[in-house]
Amino acid sequence: MSNHKNPSKLLADRREQSNEMFLNFLAQFGPIPEEVRLFLMPHLRLRFFEKKTTFWPLGIPSNHIYFIVDGLVRGTYTLANGEEITNWIVDKGEIASIPASLFTGQPSQDALQALEDTLLIEIPYDLISKQLDIFPYLAKIQLGVMQGYILRYDQRCKLLRLAEAKQRLAEFEILYPQLSAKTPLYIVASYLGVSITTLNRLRHGMTFC
Repeated sequence: MSNHKNPSKLLADRREQSNEMFLNFLAQFGPIPEEVRLFLMPHLRLRFFEKKTTFWPLGIPSNHIYFIVDGLVRGTYTLANGEEITNWIVDKGEIASIPASLFTGQPSQDALQALEDTLLIEIPYDLISKQLDIFPYLAKIQLGVMQGYILRYDQRCKLLRLAEAKQRLAEFEILYPQLSAKTPLYIVASYLGVSITTLNRLRHGMTFC
């Protein structure tokens, strides 16, 4: 990502393009009324996070939706033994959020982390939810959040139901070829519910004793 060492310049250079990307994302749900576009534009906040930054921590109620302009983001939760598990990974052009906390106002049991230098648009969820009567089109943003979350959850459940690690990896690479190519191996292992040693062996075509 160019200008990543100068975030202020990056944000200024990419603001218009980023907003246009988000509007194009919304347009898949139907034409955007001009009054909705005019309402949304002042509230879209462009943000930059460096690689490995946890930009939404555990335990805090979530009140934002994030549209990924560039980069890679994962959602994580932590087991009682302290092990961190990756429950989803999203690429540019997708929505990242924590719906369970977003819709209930309860403390988040997930965290959001940038896996690469990441540029995203932050949208306040309460702004959307309080304006649905005035701008019904905004419900399409809710739809986008839920649709993405349900699809990711369903796909991961199907992967975890596969008995063999080899099957899980093969299916992951078919479903997400771009993610497979650029996601760190230890995170793919966490997502697939296998050890990093097992995944290394599979990636290098090694046999198991």
